[in-house]
Amino acid sequence: MYVVLPKILPPSKSSLSGLFLKNFSTQKNSCIFELSEVMKPTPATLGLIIPSYNEETRLPGVAFQNFLAKNPNTLLIFVDDGSQDNTLVVHEQLRSKFPDKVIVLAQGNNQGKAEAVRRGVRHVISETSIAQLGFLDADLATSLEEGFRIGQQ
Repeated sequence: MYVVLPKILPPSKSSLSGLFLKNFSTQKNSCIFELSEVMKPTPATLGLIIPSYNEETRLPGVAFQNFLAKNPNTLLIFVDDGSQDNTLVVHEQLRSKFPDKVIVLAQGNNQGKAEAVRRGVRHVISETSIAQLGFLDADLATSLEEGFRIGQQ
């Protein structure tokens, strides 16, 4: 990623190192900065946040796997809301099968569905380049395909 800014004061490389700077050069009236990617690169164009709490026995794992295999441009963001069962383990197993398509976030204690969704949204905004975002319940009362279809409109 390159950023061109007006040349006001010549920067020192050390003063810019906290900005993920790889290199910079100066020209007549501008500075050209080459920055490391700050956001996690992802080919995904749609992110679906799935908050969950004690869903170990209700998570339709096969449905998630089939969906991910068919939809390479979708990222699933599971937010475990302090589950007391093995929900987090189930999420991690799915992430290990699809490391570029699944993000797992874990909240230490139960804070409610709204907080889990909010945490997922904040993570996506700060860590990815996804522009379209939605959320679905973990039991897939609304199917992944329906969430995908709505996200494509």
